[in-house]
Amino acid sequence: MIKTINELVASDFCTGCGACGVVDEEIKFTFRDDKGLSLPDTSGLTQQELAKASEVCPFLHDNPRYTHFEQNSAGLEYNPLVGYFHKIVVGAIRDPLDRSRSTSGGMTTYVLRRLLEKRLVTGVIHLAQNPNTNGIENAFEYRLSRSIEEVESARGTKYFPGSLKELRHLLERDDESMVIVALPCFIRGIRLLTKNDDECRKKIKYTISLVCGHLKTANFTKYLAINAGVSPNDSVSKIEYREPVPGGNAHDYRASFTVGATERSSEKKHTLPTKELYAENWAYGLSMPNICSFCDDVAGENADLTIGDAWIPPYDSDPRGTNIAIVRNLELLDIIQEQGLDTVEVGVDDFVHSQAGSFRNRREGVLYRSATNRVEIPTTRVSQLKIFDSIEDREYKSRSSVHQALRGHESLISTLKFRDFQLFKFKTFYSITIYQFQKNGIRALLPRGLKKLLKTIMTNQGSSAAINSRKVYIKNHDI
Repeated sequence: MIKTINELVASDFCTGCGACGVVDEEIKFTFRDDKGLSLPDTSGLTQQELAKASEVCPFLHDNPRYTHFEQNSAGLEYNPLVGYFHKIVVGAIRDPLDRSRSTSGGMTTYVLRRLLEKRLVTGVIHLAQNPNTNGIENAFEYRLSRSIEEVESARGTKYFPGSLKELRHLLERDDESMVIVALPCFIRGIRLLTKNDDECRKKIKYTISLVCGHLKTANFTKYLAINAGVSPNDSVSKIEYREPVPGGNAHDYRASFTVGATERSSEKKHTLPTKELYAENWAYGLSMPNICSFCDDVAGENADLTIGDAWIPPYDSDPRGTNIAIVRNLELLDIIQEQGLDTVEVGVDDFVHSQAGSFRNRREGVLYRSATNRVEIPTTRVSQLKIFDSIEDREYKSRSSVHQALRGHESLISTLKFRDFQLFKFKTFYSITIYQFQKNGIRALLPRGLKKLLKTIMTNQGSSAAINSRKVYIKNHDI
């Protein structure tokens, strides 16, 4: 059984969340090109120091991972797929201009802005573009924003890992009262910090989690950059992951890279639609840390508020995007119900269906991978997952092969060289083709344009069936 951080890193199960670095600043973090992550080096710690730092790791089996609301559950409902909650809502920011500048509804930015305006917090700790680097490895960092202007400047989706290792320095003032926005595993680390550290418990007032399909390493951004035509020597000044595509829906978006001016050329913006890319399918797990294959927390169950995309009809037809949120804190519920947001209460079934692919992969998929991998898996709820049939078994086996191929050759993306990227595609093409053929049959061999036409026809004919499939999925999962 994995007991310490160094064993976790050696097993390639670390996301580099940085919680251990908050406990002990002697822990050094080194960026690994092949992993696309900053990973901790604990070699200089004593056994006692290592044990203490390991107490805040979100993926060690002995650490409590879903206990916060079990101990503070008064007035909360409970569901095994989403955890404890007061309400679940679908909605978006009401102001048209604000919504046009948002990637999926603007709810996160609105809540952060209102927390500052109401003086419920003195600052926001969130992922923002790093102004001190032009390199992709450190393109984004966790930053402290004290003003609405700073919060607004960091709005938008970011498919980037980041690290909270500098959290202690962001909490230097005695009067701090913070809200932290992060992914579920980072929030678990924060909860463990507030349990074990007096300063963090005093100064971290709220936690907001983003719904998580899986974490993307820094190599995902390099993958997008290569496809957009960014070269290793380019100085990237701005990265956008989800710009809406004119005439599209919420699923249609593009990434962009703004490259700074040089002596020979002016500033240039490289843009590409992400749906057209090799291995773009989220199910493949491109640039996904291995631990994500064994994590079962989609809904950020330890957070006061969880916000994601409402990938369900009719909301996903709106190109401006729409949010879906799970509220577990009454003060945040008051903000969610303000007139500045246009919200509608929905049920657990709506939330699960909006993230159906993630729930299947992070629950049934976790069960398959836990049963078939001869390694210590640091997850605690596998026994609660359902057993699946032979068709699902075959699909998850094939999907695991795709992820292993992509992860095993990820270092070829890290160079940002087009030649290496072509080699990456050559080395991973077979696994992806086998998966596509097993899942889609002969359709996997059809040209992209024809597949797109057939999908449009089937979507138009099957809109009512989507609602029925949601009910069947929920019934099958005993919600």
